[in-house]
Amino acid sequence: MLSAPSRSNVIAAFIAVILVGPLLWWTFDREQPYILHSGVIEPDPVRAGGNIQIRWRLRVIRTGCEGTFQREIVDSTGYVWVYEPRPTQFARMSRGEHLTRSPIPFKLPSALPPGDATITYSRMEFYCNPLQSLLHWPIRFRSENIKFKVVP
Repeated sequence: MLSAPSRSNVIAAFIAVILVGPLLWWTFDREQPYILHSGVIEPDPVRAGGNIQIRWRLRVIRTGCEGTFQREIVDSTGYVWVYEPRPTQFARMSRGEHLTRSPIPFKLPSALPPGDATITYSRMEFYCNPLQSLLHWPIRFRSENIKFKVVP
């Protein structure tokens, strides 16, 4: 039989493990949910104002993370066109390697000048556990640049 101080120590240790354990786990939980290995613009070349999609080769590492991404296009003059953030499209995919296409085409700016351009998912933010959501402490990463050609 445990004495009163020993019993209270066991209870305190149990409570500490129950409370501190998840907080420590969530604090070090910073792995991005997926890796975008490569992307290809379809169609390429494309006219300014045209619709494009991106075909991605990606590896999903974890599922269930909610998040957003923001696209940026750098045109042939170096001007950066910034799109509004959108909800992620890969959060519900199964783990593993995938070849997929962005589900909704998006429109290029009609004033995009002809020449070489790049697009990147410049700011991807994901919340994968309650601590990240509570503290607004997302996992952040960006995609590689994808080159394409704008024609007149």
